[in-house]
Amino acid sequence: LYFDRNSQEAYFNSNGNIVNKNNTLTSKAGRYYVKEKKYQFLKSVVLKNPEYTIKSNHLDYYTKQGDSYLYGPSTITGKDNFIYTENGHYNSKTNTGHFKRKSYIKYNDRLIEGDSLYYDRKIEFASGTNNVKITDSINKAIIKGHYGEVYKNKDSLYITKHASVRYLIEKDSMFIHAKKIIV
Repeated sequence: LYFDRNSQEAYFNSNGNIVNKNNTLTSKAGRYYVKEKKYQFLKSVVLKNPEYTIKSNHLDYYTKQGDSYLYGPSTITGKDNFIYTENGHYNSKTNTGHFKRKSYIKYNDRLIEGDSLYYDRKIEFASGTNNVKITDSINKAIIKGHYGEVYKNKDSLYITKHASVRYLIEKDSMFIHAKKIIV
């Protein structure tokens, strides 16, 4: 571990880890910025929490707030879901996240995609804005719109703004289009 007093930065270039109350973070290279109280981890970053694991190649972490900023291909794996993003934010204290680039949330039977996704782990809620697509493998449906909400525990979803549902029925399909659709 190296420390530069002039710039007030600590850094390592060969494997390090940080352990606090709920999280264990490991990385091949990292920096700590004293003034900002910010960790920056690069190369093979893994943040383990009892409820999920985050993997990335670039993660900025603020311990006081519990904020993790993800850059580049990153995943968050929980026991009942999987999140992929290439630009996102996840807060380990509130268990909420916002994902903005090539992102999706996958449950056992549903895949939620959109230009911007919000996720709340406590209530198993996900919402998407712009180009929202929800693929439901159990009901063999593809739901599209510009805004959508999924409540996993209630097994329900809401879609609006050019909402449509396509059901695959035997060798045919059924198409439904409306201003708002609740499933």
